[in-house]
Amino acid sequence: MQVSIIIVNYNTGKVLEKCLESIYLQTNDVDFEVIVCDNASGDGSVAMIKSRFPGVTVIENEKNLGFGAANNRGRAKAAGEFVFFLNSDTVVLNNAAKIFHDYWKQHGESPLGALGCILLDRNEQPTHSYGRFSSAENELKEKIFPRKKKMERPCAPPMEVEYITGAALFMKNDQYAQFDERFFLYFDDSDLQLGLERAGKKRIIIPGPRVIHLEGGSNSAYNEKTFQGSFSRIQFAISKIKYYKKRKDNPIAVFILKMLTVIKWLNPRIIRGTFKYFPELLRA
Repeated sequence: MQVSIIIVNYNTGKVLEKCLESIYLQTNDVDFEVIVCDNASGDGSVAMIKSRFPGVTVIENEKNLGFGAANNRGRAKAAGEFVFFLNSDTVVLNNAAKIFHDYWKQHGESPLGALGCILLDRNEQPTHSYGRFSSAENELKEKIFPRKKKMERPCAPPMEVEYITGAALFMKNDQYAQFDERFFLYFDDSDLQLGLERAGKKRIIIPGPRVIHLEGGSNSAYNEKTFQGSFSRIQFAISKIKYYKKRKDNPIAVFILKMLTVIKWLNPRIIRGTFKYFPELLRA
């Protein structure tokens, strides 16, 4: 087996169906398997997969394990030399798995750690695909002395980056492809690739693969009046603190950022949505 495509699903049946359709339509000339790790979805996702895509290996978790842990369960079943971590809200427009596989085989002598591509939005325009590792100290400085962010000059791939967005992440199926399960949601991909950085392994955006990420712009700030997207934003904040602590950032900066988060969550308009998550935040 050359490539194992691993998809985590939690109540995303409609977009998952489109994702699976695109994989089987576009992927050829490479020996591959598809593994869907389902986090106890209640929307009929599993039944849909078994009915429409009987060749897919389905892992049925009894509860929502989170993104990283579910990917680990998928990788434990993977027979491929490589793993292609793919979000359920993606659509593959070409033979991406083979392009990634062939690039790695051709450049395997270099210390490769992960491959990615320029992701596209629903209008097939470039969207968030890579970034730089963040730090508690830099974030705190931005809060105290806010500056207008400079637009990064677009570069033509292949190009080495600090981290690749986890929506489409191609890696060797080895110990470096193991997620830290303490991250339930968010910063798991940054943490994974920080490990690659420290091991001297490159993360490279390459030309060729075309993948739409339907939710590429969904991480906007929540509306505090209705606390829309509260679970996602809460998990983002918790995982960020865990990430800063794990990378051994300035402990004073980490503490201040944690306290700022506590103060924000104590806002009367959002306290009901955050109260049960306070213990997890304080342990982070």
